[in-house]
Amino acid sequence: MGVCHSKGNVYPSTQEEKETNSIINKQIQEEAKIKEKNDNCTYKVLLLGPADSGKSTFLKQLRIINKMPLEECDIENAKYTCISNLLLSMKLICQNLDSLNISYNEGNKKYISVVLNKVDTTLSEYKEKKIIPEDLMEACKKLYNEEGAIKECLKVGNQINVLDSAEYFMNKMDNLFDPNYVTTNDDILHQRSPTQQISETTIPIHGSNDRLSVYDFGGSRSQRLKWAAFFDNVDLMIYIFAISAYDQNLLEDPTVNRLKDAEQLFKQLSRNKILWHKNIVIFFNKIDIFKKKLSISPVSKYYPDYNGGNDYAEAATYFAKKFIKLNANKNRTVSTHLTWATDTRHCSTIIKLTIQSLQQYALSSAGLS
Repeated sequence: MGVCHSKGNVYPSTQEEKETNSIINKQIQEEAKIKEKNDNCTYKVLLLGPADSGKSTFLKQLRIINKMPLEECDIENAKYTCISNLLLSMKLICQNLDSLNISYNEGNKKYISVVLNKVDTTLSEYKEKKIIPEDLMEACKKLYNEEGAIKECLKVGNQINVLDSAEYFMNKMDNLFDPNYVTTNDDILHQRSPTQQISETTIPIHGSNDRLSVYDFGGSRSQRLKWAAFFDNVDLMIYIFAISAYDQNLLEDPTVNRLKDAEQLFKQLSRNKILWHKNIVIFFNKIDIFKKKLSISPVSKYYPDYNGGNDYAEAATYFAKKFIKLNANKNRTVSTHLTWATDTRHCSTIIKLTIQSLQQYALSSAGLS
């Protein structure tokens, strides 16, 4: 019986063939790595924008829509935050009735006094005692239900930066004052708690093996200096601002219009060299409030070149064109969406489309679509 000996390279390749073979093998390996990455990919997403624009609310919506439970701390602190939003809004209004020249029933002065004197102490003790004094609850109910000046002040709340969701919480006053009431997702989406730290949240995309690594940033001017350290290896920048803030000024600088600040911030980000080639999605947020404001607070008062009256489509288009024009890199894609961050049904479609576009763009960039 003969014995066969295996011999390698019986016919040795030429140097050119070896080099060609090496290049092909390298390409195959690289394509395999890219395919593996995109079959189970984590996309880095930045949520950027000014303060009080709804970034954290969008992060919560991302969790809800992708079937990921809200943070335990959000649930545990929800009742306190909602009550705090309610009471501080009521206090702010009571403090400014005179400065806004809004007349009120003299008989309600005693209730206004209770609000002004008891809100801060109540909130400082609430987390431990879980108690709201009877006279404070009565004062809030009396003022909201029977004193027309409170609702008048809400209509011009832009002048004193009343919380956007103040009316929502005032309408839920009876529930929130009930010690047995359990806050809902809707309550949590409406509450306002300023973001003080940069957070990273990994969210599994529902119906996919992919994930989102979402970075949420505080939007105040002092917080913006920290952003650039997180700009490397970004897949998508989502820029969020409140389109309803066209008639409001910054808390940090009352001489600066909020929407014009949002314009300048977007302009700076669009010029950033690290983000230069990254596609951008702009969310024109708080359209529900925007629609209500148009008839009582003319856009032309703050933007004299606007001539579309109180027509919602005209006003939205005006601002969309303004922001798209600010984009420094005309070769990248800038998508715009009118959004309502506290409405899960409304957000669901937009968020799903954004995720699909992100996935498709990643595949196209890798030559796999």
